[in-house]
Parts: sequence; structure tokens; C-alpha cells
Amino acid sequence: MLRGGYRRFPFLFAYVVGDFLTTVVEIPSGMGYQRGIAVGCVCLHQTVFWFDVVVMQVLVYSWS
Repeated sequence: MLRGGYRRFPFLFAYVVGDFLTTVVEIPSGMGYQRGIAVGCVCLHQTVFWFDVVVMQVLVYSWS
């Protein structure tokens, strides 16, 4: 991808970058949710998760 493959496959590149970024964004809220540290983490985790699902679905449908 670094040698110009992103120009040939721009939607695939956007999907890979989007998947990486949504994973990084979900890590803190997911860890807080799993540990049960804060009550607010449950609501935050659900909000972040569903937002990420929507973003990834948009990328999938824009690719096909």
C-alpha cells in the first residue's frame, strides 16, 4: 500500500484505515466496560460501538 497501492484501491485503503481507527477508538471504552470501573463507560462503550458499526458499514457499502 505504501508504494501506491492506495491509489489503485482507494476504498480498500479507506476501509483498512477506518477499521484501524475505530479499533483504536474502542479500546479505552471497551477496557472500562470489561473491568466495570465506571458506570458511565457502559453508555460510552455502547455509543462508540454503534457509531463505529455505522462508519464501517458505510465504508463497506461504498466499496461494493
